[in-house]
Amino acid sequence: MPNSGNHVDLAIRSVKLPAALAGEGVVLASVASALINLPIIQRNTKNPTLYQRLALLTVVLSAIGVAVLALQECQSILRQ
Repeated sequence: MPNSGNHVDLAIRSVKLPAALAGEGVVLASVASALINLPIIQRNTKNPTLYQRLALLTVVLSAIGVAVLALQECQSILRQ
């Protein structure tokens, strides 16, 4: 099946991705997944205190993950 327009079939071409970029993608996907689960947990929990604790821990850990990514980016910029 031929390509149409600007779409590229990645199954045909091998694309090399830097390890740091792949790691950043994994962290961001993990943060997004954790945050997306919060409304589901809220809807299904019978214990509001438990939900509040889980929400707080999820937000704190997500913030730590994003902060570490930002610090790594700053460090890589300063090395140049």
